[in-house]
Amino acid sequence: MASIKKTWVEIPTEVQTFLKRALVIFIVWKLLYTFILFPLNTPDTQLRNATSWGTVQLLKWKFPQNTFLVEHRAGTDKLTREETTSDIILKDNRKIIGIADPCNGLELYILYISFLFCFPAGIIKTLIYVLAGSVIIYVANVLRCYFIALMNIDRFNLIEVAHHYVFKLIMYAVIFALWVLFLKLKK
Repeated sequence: MASIKKTWVEIPTEVQTFLKRALVIFIVWKLLYTFILFPLNTPDTQLRNATSWGTVQLLKWKFPQNTFLVEHRAGTDKLTREETTSDIILKDNRKIIGIADPCNGLELYILYISFLFCFPAGIIKTLIYVLAGSVIIYVANVLRCYFIALMNIDRFNLIEVAHHYVFKLIMYAVIFALWVLFLKLKK
């Protein structure tokens, strides 16, 4: 125990502050989400619906001659066996993409916003970055779903690789770039 205290004291004060804030934000978020938001299915439903809507708008722009519908479907996740809800986007009655709650970007928003609040910065500046970054993350996520839908329409063979690795890497790169911009302009 003494070595842990000694190690903690040796950590620079700014890093200690960052770690303390990160821990508090993590605990508060997990409690809030687990006991209040998740049972109410909020903001998951709203984010999923917004992502589906944005994806459909891009698809309608690309394929104006086709009909696109969004169906809300409940089901059971194959891996976790939990009840899930998905928005299924249909192109002329053919499923082209399913957007489930994990695809709505909620964890990305939380990761991005939490990082901003872990750094000492003015509240106005932080709120501006929260809003602007959230819009950028939303647009990036809609584009991700749009390109996955296009790959499904074209029956692209490497869709699983693109979905699970390439687009995930791109989304985290966007968030990292936003953090770097925040830190550079913070000074």
